[in-house]
Amino acid sequence: MSEPDKPKKDWILLRSGAAYTFGRDDSALDFEQDVVIPLSRIVRYGGHTTWPWTVAAHAVVCARTAVAAGFSVMSAGHALHHDDAEALVGDVVSPLKHQLTDFAPIEDAASRCIARNAGYLLPTGDFPNIVKALDVAALEAERRLLKAPLVPGLAWHVEYDRDLARLAEQFVYRAIIAERAWGAPAAEDYMTMMEELNAASC
Repeated sequence: MSEPDKPKKDWILLRSGAAYTFGRDDSALDFEQDVVIPLSRIVRYGGHTTWPWTVAAHAVVCARTAVAAGFSVMSAGHALHHDDAEALVGDVVSPLKHQLTDFAPIEDAASRCIARNAGYLLPTGDFPNIVKALDVAALEAERRLLKAPLVPGLAWHVEYDRDLARLAEQFVYRAIIAERAWGAPAAEDYMTMMEELNAASC
């Protein structure tokens, strides 16, 4: 078969053995196997950190910061799940993601698919703004504790809430010291956080 005639492969085989087709939101997934465990192994910032730091660890920090700051349980839940799609599409560094014009619909479909399988609603109304504030606060905390100092001439242009960032920094630090930012401990923390939020919402 010549190269132009090869069928395009638009799906990936997941940890559970299921297949996910990119751009679709109707696949059947095992949430722990296909979302939580991969998130506990996918590093943020393309791996350019002084300590392994995963998407799962970041999500837990966002959710814990939400609880500590007095946000609603629903806000904390949205914060925990806000990067779930990256279990299917990977953690693409933001400067590159902004250049991939077709990426957003693919990521959105992955978010819908995971939310449907896990049984949670995607954020609407004011929730996206709350999640963004928590996300950026965690980003700043991670920069302080996990990134090398900027070389001369570079500037960090991110606006963030200082109180939220201080809270987030505590949780980032604890995860690093306790070695719970990667692998099984990070997955366990994610699942525990989800169970606690589900119990609090009942």
